[in-house]
Amino acid sequence: MKGISEIIATVLILMIVVGLAGTVFVYLQSSLLGRVSKNIDLIDVSCDAGGGRIYTTIKNFDPKLVLVVDPVSASEVSFRYNGAPVTPTTWIPLANITAAGSGAAQINCASPCPQGTTVTIKVIGPTNSVERSVIC
Repeated sequence: MKGISEIIATVLILMIVVGLAGTVFVYLQSSLLGRVSKNIDLIDVSCDAGGGRIYTTIKNFDPKLVLVVDPVSASEVSFRYNGAPVTPTTWIPLANITAAGSGAAQINCASPCPQGTTVTIKVIGPTNSVERSVIC
């Protein structure tokens, strides 16, 4: 009977170790997947028809990571103006968007926006994109 007890004890220890390893794996996987999800929202879009500028306010929903908004170097945000890509030199970010914060960016149009027309702005982030329309 002594040999059977040792085998049962070894099997039980292995089952406990495998169970703990599985629990740690599931916990780490769920926490890491939530961390790389940089979701954004386009909270506000306004138009300065005479000046040819469009002002946007972007919200970063990630509670841990900063959203890099830099038109010159590697940016995590890009814009589309009426479906056409906005070149990095024609938009100005006011700052990077902090974790769970919001920030603003200004798009300079090539020519003044015609008054009374609808302009569609699309902001493309690392994991999603949001589109809003504004009447100038």
